[in-house]
Amino acid sequence: MRKIALGMAVAAAALASPALARDGHAYFGADIGFADPEDHNVINNGWKDGTRVYEDDGFDLGAFIGYDWGAIRTEAEVGYYEYAPKGIDVGLVGAPLVNSSAPFESVTGAQLAGESRVTTIMANALFDLGGNNGIGFSIGGGVGRAILHSEFQATPYHTYLDDTDAAWAYQAIAAVRLPVTDEAELGLKYKYLNTNEFSMLDSALRSYQTQLAIHSFSFSLIANLGRDEPPPPPPPPVCNKGPYIVFFDWDKSDITPEAATILDSAITAYGNCRNVPIMLAGHADRSGSATYNVGLSERRNASVQSYLTGHGIPAGAITSQGFGESMPRVPTADGVRELQNRRVEITYGPGSGN
Repeated sequence: MRKIALGMAVAAAALASPALARDGHAYFGADIGFADPEDHNVINNGWKDGTRVYEDDGFDLGAFIGYDWGAIRTEAEVGYYEYAPKGIDVGLVGAPLVNSSAPFESVTGAQLAGESRVTTIMANALFDLGGNNGIGFSIGGGVGRAILHSEFQATPYHTYLDDTDAAWAYQAIAAVRLPVTDEAELGLKYKYLNTNEFSMLDSALRSYQTQLAIHSFSFSLIANLGRDEPPPPPPPPVCNKGPYIVFFDWDKSDITPEAATILDSAITAYGNCRNVPIMLAGHADRSGSATYNVGLSERRNASVQSYLTGHGIPAGAITSQGFGESMPRVPTADGVRELQNRRVEITYGPGSGN
């Protein structure tokens, strides 16, 4: 239960974290961690459950290369597990003795020295929940071959087992990973490896058949091959040069609420124009004398300039000219009042004010 709980904790931590996908990239990496092999029964010379080996903890190493297809990762993996036995129970078939007239002896709780080394070559497929800019999670499994080499010496026996065999192997995988740079990720990985039966010979040339189950918890370092192209820079803001036209009441130069709304839009647009020159062109209708209307159009320019500078636009960027009634927007007869002609036109950009 302890091992299952640890595996579930890894998965739960990943599911609780945001994840973003890293798609269309190859990657490679390495693992180093802790191996926890399960105790296992041995079929000795055809006797089922005649022998039981108790295993101690060990370590595991791994290397892998793969490709992130999006929702699925596929990878090839080489793993290595090394651990030592800590005890053995032998039944009626016994174990080979040293300095004894009896060829075999039944023992319970005998000490067992030596080591087991397991090399795996696996093909893995993982369901991937991301890991580009946040914590990602993968869960899946693999299939391949496991090569077991065991060297056991049982006290007070001489060499009990020194042999190698290969068998099919299967594993379940759960992993979390966290990007630390654009190319590198750190991870935690849980694996449960299970094998088909290995068949070896002990030192008395009797068959020794067993299966392995190994839990492992490891740290991973992952390097991503290739990287996303940086997004193109945003296009520069467009300078809306205008003209912005504000209108005035008859014979007035005051800024009306309607004119203030248009000027506010002009001020906002100026933020995209990078301090370009500003030209104010003041106009009047034909209801007054030509000389009076030039002065009126200049007063209207002054009102607009005061509004603009009061909202942060530098006065040095502003040029103004009063045209009086000489450039009507709507042609009229002399003496006619026309709202469209009582105006100031605001333009931005190179050439404005010249």
